[in-house]
Amino acid sequence: MVGPDFNLKSCSPHNLIKGSILAPILTFTGKFGLKRLRLGYLLDTLLGRLVLARRDQLDYAAFLQIILADEVTRRDNHNLEMHLQKAELEGDLPLSPDFDWAAEMTADRYLLNAAFSLDFLNRHE
Repeated sequence: MVGPDFNLKSCSPHNLIKGSILAPILTFTGKFGLKRLRLGYLLDTLLGRLVLARRDQLDYAAFLQIILADEVTRRDNHNLEMHLQKAELEGDLPLSPDFDWAAEMTADRYLLNAAFSLDFLNRHE
């Protein structure tokens, strides 16, 4: 068990897992089950979240909510990265250094609304 004087840096992951609730999850069957459910990446953060849950004395529902929120965030970030790669964006492109911010400009409101709505992404243009 993890006590109040617990120091994560001084413990190996093997010692933390041994005798914890992670022991059955990290068996071959548990890993296979998580991967079969497409939750294999939970294993990357599960140990840290278990330590957090014990330290903060979280109940099972709160612990489950945290690890599922981690997975949702991971998947959202992964999807965003995939879309950015597919779009072949080159990153942040600054305006030209000689852009005149003081110049009076006019713009077509219809074209601006169309550009800012990002509908062209759905049309794959």
